Amino acid sequence: GEGAAPRARPKAEVLHATLPAGARWAPRVGADASCTLYCREGRVEVPGPAGSLTLKAGESCSFAPGRGVDAVACSNPAGREADVLLLAGERLREPVAMGGPIVMNYDSEIQDAYRDLRDGTFLKSRG
Repeated sequence: GEGAAPRARPKAEVLHATLPAGARWAPRVGADASCTLYCREGRVEVPGPAGSLTLKAGESCSFAPGRGVDAVACSNPAGREADVLLLAGERLREPVAMGGPIVMNYDSEIQDAYRDLRDGTFLKSRG
């Protein structure tokens, strides 16, 4: 809220890998990290509890936190190179409310944001 002291945000990182055909990538991330893998080019397979998931360029998947440091991995079964990004970080441990393109902590904040948009006061300057 207003007047609240800023607090440190959990560490986050973006890892990049280019995988030649037949390569496997398993970066080390924290055991409690929240991770999303995004396939930029090519195709990769991601192992999961229900079998492998195939990601094509422009697709992503998330990994459940707490699965351990070796749980985040992908391989390139295709005959051409694949390019991926891994977004990894400590969980925020905060509630998340989503309403269209707006993301806040609580549904009431979403309603307030849409009211501000309607009234023309969204992202008003303070001063």
